[in-house]
Amino acid sequence: MFKNTDIRKYIVFAWGLAFILLWGVFYYLTPEKTLIRSINSMEKSITEEDWSSAERYLDEFKNSYYQRKVIIQTNNASEAFISFNYNLGQLDYCVRNKESSALDYLGALRYSLDYAIKPFAGP
Repeated sequence: MFKNTDIRKYIVFAWGLAFILLWGVFYYLTPEKTLIRSINSMEKSITEEDWSSAERYLDEFKNSYYQRKVIIQTNNASEAFISFNYNLGQLDYCVRNKESSALDYLGALRYSLDYAIKPFAGP
């Protein structure tokens, strides 16, 4: 019924379509824009040393992150996810204790956000 080359074309088409659909689902379900907005607001608050609003934006960031944690973890490699969680924990500690080094961890979190959140992000 089918020749070998016909089946290969169908398989390539199916794989391509599956990849595009999977990328679209991950792109739609990851909260990238919300997290970036929270990071920008947090950076402004920490720079102005407004620690109460920095804590509020950090809580907003963590809530958005933990709501989609399973999707984010499924999407990316474990080392990017571990690094992201480490930076988030350090940032949380620094903001709660009103330490100026929070900006360092915020920068690291912003940098690791691309690898941890974007669909099929690679090194």
